[in-house]
Amino acid sequence: MNTGGCCFFFFKQKTAYEMLRSLVGSEMCIRDRVSTQSTGKSHHPDMATSAAIADTLAMPLLPASLGEAEFWDFALSIGASSLYSYMFAMAWFTLVEAVLKRYTDHQPIQTKPPRASFTWGVALLNLLLNVLATLAVMALCWPWLRTRIDMDPHRTPPVHVFLFTILFSLYLDDFVFYWVHRALHLPAIYPYIHKKHHTNFIVRAPAAYYMTATEFVMDAAVAFTGPLLVRSHVSVISVYMFVWSWQSVEAHCGYELPWWAQPSHLLPFSGGPTFHDFHHSRNDGNYAALFEWTDRVFGTVSKHYAAQTQQVKQS
Repeated sequence: MNTGGCCFFFFKQKTAYEMLRSLVGSEMCIRDRVSTQSTGKSHHPDMATSAAIADTLAMPLLPASLGEAEFWDFALSIGASSLYSYMFAMAWFTLVEAVLKRYTDHQPIQTKPPRASFTWGVALLNLLLNVLATLAVMALCWPWLRTRIDMDPHRTPPVHVFLFTILFSLYLDDFVFYWVHRALHLPAIYPYIHKKHHTNFIVRAPAAYYMTATEFVMDAAVAFTGPLLVRSHVSVISVYMFVWSWQSVEAHCGYELPWWAQPSHLLPFSGGPTFHDFHHSRNDGNYAALFEWTDRVFGTVSKHYAAQTQQVKQS
């Protein structure tokens, strides 16, 4: 009887110890998880850069989003994709223009030269200021943005999701952009927001993002309409922004080129660079960025562009 009691007591003590140790472990796991969620910092090894930036900018006077590693994961991913695309497209179309001038008689859409005072340096400085303004707006909107973006680093959507989201977002962006752009040409708004972009009557690739910070932020917000609507994964948004940034530069390149140099020609209803070029040179109609159908449906096709298109068809 005594022996059994001793065994039972030993068993009870050992079980209690094991239970205590498991509870302590569970408490530590819960505490760590809550701590990570409250600070917004990720312990994933690939996110060290974002965590370092978040630690540096976690200051009382700055938006709380700037102290969250997840925000910087998103901002750096989207920003890098857009800027890489912008720089690559600028270099590509500048190189193509140089080759065409030297070795062929291929003419630009508008025969007049662009203004000499507008250089790469001017374009890049303006872009830097606009990116900083957009970053500030993104930080203020991050509490809402994070609910519309899938940030899971372990989940990558299938290819068909990438394709659908990119195409859907491009066409939706062009439709929304049409109305926003048309509103920017109203006399009460144009001088304060959109006129700066139109100082380049004859456009080349660097002119794509030469605009006021207000217009740049508005363009970025319109571009995000599609991905946010379908709650896209951050990787999908990064690829989409690369494509979106490329087509923005392509629309301002000043040359009409084959599809292998200008992939937008492969998309249905695309007007190519000529469509947007006439908007800059004539400043009448052609409010959509890439696709012609919106202007045709609402009767805002540039008269000069329509006349040239008709002339080309007849010849």
